[in-house]
Amino acid sequence: MSKYLNSLFALLALQLTVAGWLYFKDAQQGEFVTTPILAVDSQRITEVEISEGDKQLVLSKQEGEWHLSDYPQLALNASNVDSVINQLSALKAVWPVADSKASHTRFNVADDNFAKQVTYTLSDGTKHTLLLGKSPSFKKLYVRNSEQDNVYSVEFSAYQVSADENTWLDKSLLAVSDITRIEHNTLVLEKQEEKWQLATTITPQNREQEIDSQKVQNVANTISGLRVIAISQAQLEQSEQLSVLGNNDKQYQFAFAEQNDKHFVKRGDMPYWFEVSKASYDTLANVQLDTLTSGAEKGEVQSPSLSE
Repeated sequence: MSKYLNSLFALLALQLTVAGWLYFKDAQQGEFVTTPILAVDSQRITEVEISEGDKQLVLSKQEGEWHLSDYPQLALNASNVDSVINQLSALKAVWPVADSKASHTRFNVADDNFAKQVTYTLSDGTKHTLLLGKSPSFKKLYVRNSEQDNVYSVEFSAYQVSADENTWLDKSLLAVSDITRIEHNTLVLEKQEEKWQLATTITPQNREQEIDSQKVQNVANTISGLRVIAISQAQLEQSEQLSVLGNNDKQYQFAFAEQNDKHFVKRGDMPYWFEVSKASYDTLANVQLDTLTSGAEKGEVQSPSLSE
C-alpha cells in the first residue's frame, strides 16, 4: 500500500511540475512582448537630422529620393540610407534597462549628453528624436526616445549613423560607363568594333608601336569603375584634363589635381572636387601615347600626354 501511495505522489508531483512549467511558459510569452521605441512609419519620414559632437548633417527626401541638404546635387547610396532609417525607426525592446531621468547621463542618452542624436521629421511636420548612447557590447547600443525616460538596450551598431557626409555618398557618382572615346588635345582614342584605335593625325613611329587595345580598355575600365573617397573642402587648381564620351554619347570632362600627397578628380557637370585613390589618379592623369602602345620601350618615344 505504501509503495502504491508513493507512486501516486510521484505522479502527482510530475503533473504539478508540468502544469507549472506550462503556466509560466504562457505567462512569459505574454510578458515578452516587444514594443516600438519610436513607433514611426518610415514611409512618412521626409527629413533626418543627425548630430554628433559639433557636427550636424541633414538628409532630406525630395520626389522619393534622399539628398544631403548641403550637397543636393550629389547622388547618395540610397540602399544604405533606407536601411539605416528603416532599422532605427523600427527599433523594438522588451523592457527598459532603466526608467529614471537620473540614469540618462550614465547611459549617455541625456538631452544634453549623448553620443549621437537622430531627429526624424514626418510629412505632417511632427518630429521624433532618438538619442544614441554607450555601447554595452558588440552590436549593442543604449537608446532613448527623447519623449520618454526609459532607456533600452538594442541590437544596432553606432557606426551606421554618422554626421560625416562621405558616409552617405554614392561612391561611384563620378563613374562613366560605355566609353567609346577618350581624348586630350591631339591625342584621341576611339573604340570601333570593340577595339580601341587612334583617331588622330598622330601615328606610332613603327609597326611595333601599334595601339594596345587592352591598355586603352584598362583606362576606360578605371573611369567606369571610378570610386570617390571623400568630398574635398580644399581649394584646388587643375593640372591635367581628360575628356570622354560615354553613357549614350554624352561627353564628360575630368580635371585632376594633387595636394599634400592626396589625389583629386572633378567632373565638369559637378561643382565639387573628390578625393580618389592614387592608383585611379595615376591611371587617368598620366594617359600618354607611349604607355598605350605595344612594344614601346620606356623612354624611347616622346609622345603627347596630359601634362603637355
